[in-house]
Amino acid sequence: MNEVIKTALAEALTAAEEAQTAAQAGNFDEARTLLEVVEAGLTAGETRNPALVNRRLKIIRIQASVEALLPAAEEPATEPAVEAPAQADAEPVQQPEVDAAPAAEPTQEPEAAPV
Repeated sequence: MNEVIKTALAEALTAAEEAQTAAQAGNFDEARTLLEVVEAGLTAGETRNPALVNRRLKIIRIQASVEALLPAAEEPATEPAVEAPAQADAEPVQQPEVDAAPAAEPTQEPEAAPV
């Protein structure tokens, strides 16, 4: 049983290091795929053995550093998409104010008709 856990953690460590290299090189899809392997290895390698717990913590630290690189790569793509609709929404807000004034005029006309 101990050998199975050691093997799972060794595979997870290798995958974590490869994911880190891939993320630093800009291969984010490959890094995400390798992080799935890391997660599977960490799940299979759960133990209370202090030496193996330290190995798990090392893998988790590498995994966290890779995950920190991945959102940084996604932010520039999402920010302009969010900003563009916000600017488009800001312009129509000014237009309804102009439309609000003519809406007040027809309201005055029906008042004049009954008199």
